[in-house]
Amino acid sequence: MNTKKTMYRFNKLYRIIEIYFFRLVGKVYKSRNKKLQEIVSSNRDFLNSIDEFLSPEIYKSVDYGIPLHIYKEIDRKIDNSITYSDLIVYLLNTFNDQKTINYLEVGVSVMKNFMQINSALKGANLYVYDINPIVPLFSSQFEINNETNKKVFESTNGENKIIYFQGDVLSPRDQKKFGLIVNDNFNFVLSDAMHTAEGVLAEYENIIKQNLSDHFILYFDDLDFDELFETAEYVYKDLSSNRDHLNFYTFWINGWVGQNEKMHKNGIITSFNLEETLKRDNIKLPFFKKH
Repeated sequence: MNTKKTMYRFNKLYRIIEIYFFRLVGKVYKSRNKKLQEIVSSNRDFLNSIDEFLSPEIYKSVDYGIPLHIYKEIDRKIDNSITYSDLIVYLLNTFNDQKTINYLEVGVSVMKNFMQINSALKGANLYVYDINPIVPLFSSQFEINNETNKKVFESTNGENKIIYFQGDVLSPRDQKKFGLIVNDNFNFVLSDAMHTAEGVLAEYENIIKQNLSDHFILYFDDLDFDELFETAEYVYKDLSSNRDHLNFYTFWINGWVGQNEKMHKNGIITSFNLEETLKRDNIKLPFFKKH
């Protein structure tokens, strides 16, 4: 029993030290880019307009894949340190030559990141692939698509068209059904569902690979999880076998509870030269590396 208590206290202390270390990193790498600051301000306004993303009662029955220590932070205020939601909006705004943004998020949980993207864009086609039902906070904005099946929900509430597909990334049946409703090649894909090599490979091979546009950004969260960096490397090599001039970058950044947890190792596979884009706008990301 004493050993368990000691390990618990050690892990808790380690987590606290990690958080404060990455908060310091966030301050060191704070961007003074005006466009990015405007995105941060707009995203915080959206988050501050919502009191509760998921009630304790609902969390007890459907946890939306959120660990308890993260759930405790889900509604806490986020400071102006850059989150991956801020960065994604910035990157989407660089698609100047695209008439329409076609965005896919695999694994939206309570839609905290997704709805920030929705709030920032206009005239975009936004797709969701998630195993969970639509979180009650936003469910009233969607209607079931009776022409397809009970797994597909649509919303045109706002500036964008949203299609929410409720499915398992490991299910061949769900993968096939999703393929039947996709009418667009994706400019931007966020991979943030199952944080396992099996899950990331399944979504890549059966959901993402055949639906990427010529110019794209494939964004991975949580590459600090076991085997996920190696899996992203495999995806990069596989895509590079059929496409020229692709780039693979990694860096660390705050997730959707901001400075209230440690930064995540994120990765981007893209047809764009992200180094030039960030350098042009004087944006520096922690521990940024090209592979």
